[in-house]
Amino acid sequence: LLTTARIIWALDLELWYLRSLKFVIAVKFLGLKLFMLENMLRDLFAFVYMIFIALTAYGVVSRALILYKQVPFTGRGIFGQIFYEPYWLIYGDVSDKNLLDEIINSDNGSTTGNVAEATATHVLLAFHMLFINILLLSLITAVFTHSVDHVRDNSDFYWRHQRYSFVREYFEGLPLSSPPLIFISHIMLLFLSIRRKCCSKLGRNQVTTENHIPLSKKFTRIFKMIPTNDSQNEQWDSFENVATYSYVRSILDKNEDTVMVNDERSGEIMMAIDSNIAETTVNQQQQIENFKNELMSTCKSVLMETQRELEDNNLKMKNRLNQMKVSLEWMMDAMARVKMNDPKYPRPKLDSPYTENNISFANQPTTLITNSAE
Repeated sequence: LLTTARIIWALDLELWYLRSLKFVIAVKFLGLKLFMLENMLRDLFAFVYMIFIALTAYGVVSRALILYKQVPFTGRGIFGQIFYEPYWLIYGDVSDKNLLDEIINSDNGSTTGNVAEATATHVLLAFHMLFINILLLSLITAVFTHSVDHVRDNSDFYWRHQRYSFVREYFEGLPLSSPPLIFISHIMLLFLSIRRKCCSKLGRNQVTTENHIPLSKKFTRIFKMIPTNDSQNEQWDSFENVATYSYVRSILDKNEDTVMVNDERSGEIMMAIDSNIAETTVNQQQQIENFKNELMSTCKSVLMETQRELEDNNLKMKNRLNQMKVSLEWMMDAMARVKMNDPKYPRPKLDSPYTENNISFANQPTTLITNSAE
């Protein structure tokens, strides 16, 4: 029993020392560091599961290979061999490496199977060292860095919130909260809870207002500042108003600086956009001029070619009309000779530069003359 009590008191003393760190929250420089540690512990719990799974996998598989039927099936044996020994791999203490080297370098020929199992465990150990010591720990470090940067960027806000929580906890805490005197406070709280349970029927018939404060709350309040004179409250109110005004003013000044920086950045961005638009407009105008010139040259070439084709067609039409005129005159003369039956006049000769299939009408026999001759 004395040993158990000594262990409990030692653990309680450890917790008391760690709890005493909370008094430095009022200091801005150290209070932020404690808040960073709190956030880092919160982030660490997210990785505890992955680390536990990796260590458990290595502990079970490695002990099944190199310590088969040698680990006692007890709580102490399982915890010591499967969890405790692989746990030190996180900190670079590879105690299994020496054991594996001894098994591999053994000269006993009957341990060939053990050598193969030790070699496989060596490969497994190298993989878990890579996975845990490099990947997981590097990821945890990156997450911690992000948490610290986030707190540093909003340091003033977090420190004020911490200090307010610390003062409020002290204000609403139990009186005589230092051990062993806290035992008296717990006895009084137990008495009040029993009294509230026993008198619950009477409490149901009572009408409570919005400003009603339970007796337990009245009991747990430690202090309340009582002014020495009537003007003290006015001075406190003035101080609170000035402090509130200065804090709000600092926030507004900070926001104005941020707005000014954003306005400057917006002006630079707008200037860059305007310059890009101007360059784009000049390029577009140049492209339009080039396209216009190409279109005009194309239209001129098409018009000239069309005019040339029209002139050729007009010339051909004139030649055809001349040919038709000569043919009609010859037909009229032929009809007149047939009617007059006067063979003195010879047939007309037609010479035209454009005749169909390049055949002259002079070489073609006339049907009317042949018929008249017959």
